[in-house]
Amino acid sequence: MTIIGLDYGDNLGLDYTKVFKDPLLSNFREWINSKKYSISEINGMMGAANVEQLLNAGLFDGQGNPEIEELYRSLDRNSLINWAPEAPLVLIHGTKDTTVPFYCSQLAYDSFKAKGCDVKLERVDSDHTGSVVSFILKVFTNLNIL
Repeated sequence: MTIIGLDYGDNLGLDYTKVFKDPLLSNFREWINSKKYSISEINGMMGAANVEQLLNAGLFDGQGNPEIEELYRSLDRNSLINWAPEAPLVLIHGTKDTTVPFYCSQLAYDSFKAKGCDVKLERVDSDHTGSVVSFILKVFTNLNIL
């Protein structure tokens, strides 16, 4: 979904035959763009255990393929590595999240703290979906909706 989002947002015009492998290549419009399926259902339909089974090898080396090189430039332009929030930030992440591993938020937190940002990291004892409840409660509480 990140690749599709970057393609759309940065108008890359990627040729997905140079990015995805089957069965994802033949089905991504139905599986992802249709919004009919959950992440778990999509993962099951893809039937892959790792990204190397879903993405073309050229995506990993980025050499000799102008479209893939443009995707890498887009990833760099949209990277959060050199970015620092100016407003206070609260990260809420489930420690049992297998969709986006918890360490991603830990790395972001550590990076923002090192840059002097006003950031907090709240660990939630749940998976990706379960963390949403904690997030919504936090937002509603801070907006005085509850």
